[in-house]
Amino acid sequence: MELNDLKAFWNEDADKLSNRINLNEKVIGEMKLENVVNGFLSFLNVSLWGRNLALVYSLISVVCALFVWHEYQYSIPLLIGAAAMLWSFVHHLSIEEPKDYFKISIVEFQKSICKFRIHTARAKKYDTSIVIVWFLTLLPLCLRKIFGMDVYDNTQYLIALVVLDVVVVVVMVLFSRYIYKVYDRELKAAESHLAEILTFEKTSL
Repeated sequence: MELNDLKAFWNEDADKLSNRINLNEKVIGEMKLENVVNGFLSFLNVSLWGRNLALVYSLISVVCALFVWHEYQYSIPLLIGAAAMLWSFVHHLSIEEPKDYFKISIVEFQKSICKFRIHTARAKKYDTSIVIVWFLTLLPLCLRKIFGMDVYDNTQYLIALVVLDVVVVVVMVLFSRYIYKVYDRELKAAESHLAEILTFEKTSL
């Protein structure tokens, strides 16, 4: 085989190899993007469900308060819990509805994730507090209706309620801290993957 033929053969193989490498990198990039989109949508949908449930919880407290309207030790806390949940619903109206993230630029997608992560970080302490307040304001009425325990007429029941409240608060705080850490870690990882994909797109041009 002549030298020129050998060079031509080598160049042809090199081109084929380069094309296969580029194709594999493109496929890997698309797979990463799909994983990032699916992961982000799962977090976003959970937040949207939580926002909408806040409105439902607010209505539950209002309805319960109407049934015990003249028993102010029950109705007033219930209305406070309802107001807290309503505020949470309004506060989370700023969460963007899901969109087709495959049709927007990587930079725009990064901005969406960053905006959502900042919103989540700011709201986490309020969200936890609101859930705790709502649950604690509903608990006395639930104990009376389900177990016949009127905590406001029995000292032992009241002490038991206080102990239960402390346990509930501790569990909810620890659980929410864990959940929000997972949220933040996964969202940061998603941003990192998008940065890798963006770098790949730039180097491929």
